Amino acid sequence: RVHVTVAGSNCRNVTSVLVNGQEALNLPVDNPDFKYFDWTRLHQSLDGSRIWFSFHSRNNDWLGSSPSKLNVTFVDNDATCYIGELSVKPDRKVLVTYVTTQSNGKELVVHTHNNDKKSVQLEWIEVNGIRHDASKISIGSGQTYISTWSLS
Repeated sequence: RVHVTVAGSNCRNVTSVLVNGQEALNLPVDNPDFKYFDWTRLHQSLDGSRIWFSFHSRNNDWLGSSPSKLNVTFVDNDATCYIGELSVKPDRKVLVTYVTTQSNGKELVVHTHNNDKKSVQLEWIEVNGIRHDASKISIGSGQTYISTWSLS
């Protein structure tokens, strides 16, 4: 599972997403092909300046068993509006495992899991390009911590 957040985009109405050259947004419905993606999801802010994109793939031949970089392209009405190379580090001890919103989109709910054999103390969390102090969050070994962050 990969979560992508783009801040400061020029995209207004994303119509296509390419990940490592594979179409991710317009997946077939009648005859699903799970070769690259199990599922994808995209949300944009009303002004288009922020994009949230998530996907899941089990195709290690395509991504590699430990991918380090993904190339992501967003297309807005047939014109490329964002191209980026993202670093992916699946071997990190602390991972964001789930993200959603609540309170009519005014709050972000983040599930963070500690895969380490010892407790960890977070320092910060970045939400939509803004770094927030998370120094009061401690997560025990093998535990998940759910935090809520204001989006307004």
